[in-house]
Amino acid sequence: MYKRILLVAGLVFATAVLLAQKGSALVKNNASKYRIVIPVKATETEKRAASIFKEYVSKMTGVQINIITDNNKAVPNEVRIGATNRLSSKQQTVIKEFHKDGYWIQSDGISLNLLGGKGKGAVYAVVSYLEDYLGCRKLTPEEEIVPKKKEIKLFSINDKQQPAAEIRIVNGELPENQSYKDWRKLETIPEVWSEGEWRGYFVHTFNRLVPSETYFEKHPEYFSMINGKRIHYGQLCLTNPDVFTITVQQLRKEMSEHPSIQLWSVSQNDNFDNCRCDACKKLDDAAGSPMGSLLPFVNKVAAEFPDKIITTLAYEYSRKPPVNIVPAKNVMITLCTIELNRSEPIATDPTSAFFQG
Repeated sequence: MYKRILLVAGLVFATAVLLAQKGSALVKNNASKYRIVIPVKATETEKRAASIFKEYVSKMTGVQINIITDNNKAVPNEVRIGATNRLSSKQQTVIKEFHKDGYWIQSDGISLNLLGGKGKGAVYAVVSYLEDYLGCRKLTPEEEIVPKKKEIKLFSINDKQQPAAEIRIVNGELPENQSYKDWRKLETIPEVWSEGEWRGYFVHTFNRLVPSETYFEKHPEYFSMINGKRIHYGQLCLTNPDVFTITVQQLRKEMSEHPSIQLWSVSQNDNFDNCRCDACKKLDDAAGSPMGSLLPFVNKVAAEFPDKIITTLAYEYSRKPPVNIVPAKNVMITLCTIELNRSEPIATDPTSAFFQG
């Protein structure tokens, strides 16, 4: 008797597994029994994610799937986007721990969950599902590949992704297009560093923090010493205590006027004239890099603003990592690859040897 019950239970389980492996049809025979579900109080990102999903399913199949809110009764055949009330406690816990742009594509072969962090995660879940599992491609704002499909089937998926890079910016006209930016998981400088018409502290900010036009005449000691002489429009003398004080005062003033901005750059001007005074040179020589004077200065500034992220550059003369100095927890270093040949892989391009490690 027990063997017979066990055998029946085993058959039921095997059948359930087989059905899950086969998956349910999101679209079949020019129709869909599915609906897209978003929260009643959906964010703009969740609304956009749902709209993108609906648009591209229609482009592939000609079928329109309705978008509803989660105050409707739940059914199995749903594409759930964002923080809907359909989430299990485990899913809620996982999502809370996600990076703002992280995402989770999860399906049991019947329902499909496209989940993300509080930033753009929901959009990235949708475009990644369309790209990685359905073969869509966004090549440029005007050129895309959208395969025609008579049927879209769901299968078991458990795909969690967290961004390796906190900020992903590519300069040029293409990322100005919202759709292209969504698909390529990019941001633009104004989104991160600026506010309205106000241009934030992005890169090459030394002269904005301690303007040579304002201070050089009376205080040349604030600026780079090259060959025994202080120079105009070079870099800052980072071992001068007044330079630190002025930098902090300027940042504090700007932060009070733009409290929503989280990233503030304390970074070298766009030249090679780093200070060679005795005090700066001593730190640089000990660290084996001009980062020896730069990074401790940036760390000290960051300590004044623990609720902000202070960015700086590893750029040209400052790119070599220093010995025995690490960035503070709220310091972000932007590694600049300006000299690289972008038409060849870094790992194999002979002209990029200096950058390989």
